[in-house]
Amino acid sequence: MLTFWIDHEDDRSRASDGVSRYGAYVRDRAVAFAEYWGEDGEGPDQVRFAVKAWEVATPPILTGYVQTHARVLGSRLERNSWEGALQGVVELAVPWPAQLAREERAWRGGGGFWRDWERTPFGGFHEPDEEQASRAPYLLTTSHLTFPIPLDGLPPAPAGPYDDVATIAAQTVDVLVGKLNAVVDPIIAQLEK
Repeated sequence: MLTFWIDHEDDRSRASDGVSRYGAYVRDRAVAFAEYWGEDGEGPDQVRFAVKAWEVATPPILTGYVQTHARVLGSRLERNSWEGALQGVVELAVPWPAQLAREERAWRGGGGFWRDWERTPFGGFHEPDEEQASRAPYLLTTSHLTFPIPLDGLPPAPAGPYDDVATIAAQTVDVLVGKLNAVVDPIIAQLEK
């Protein structure tokens, strides 16, 4: 079971250039990608480049390129302010903790009052809509994962704007998917037992 995967078929079928929708989005945001070259001419910054490549590959900028397991509510990469390293942040929909899952009338309002995550017909998790929230209270629990991502295996950031930024960004996202899966897959597998 994979937590993250790239839908190459969807990417090609929805591409305005007939090759890659993600590549077109990267080229359209060339100015935004320029910030990965670092400050004051420091040269290419692999962490900033990875952050930007993932940001463009995932919602809200692009939907359909990086697919996720139903429990993933959101994901992002960021530069760790402590040492400048790359870190991942993933939010998951999780069941109630054991202390709450037990039938305790004191907090559940006489039993069965609070509701948990509801699954969509396609297996996803969704927050209650206005109508549902008007009829019952919901206690939606999440887990917020924050973890370091080593840079080994990532392609070097392009040396300048004339390099093939779209291809290198796609390669970067492909490697990042594997790195995120290495951390999050075991957690998802445990949650799905």
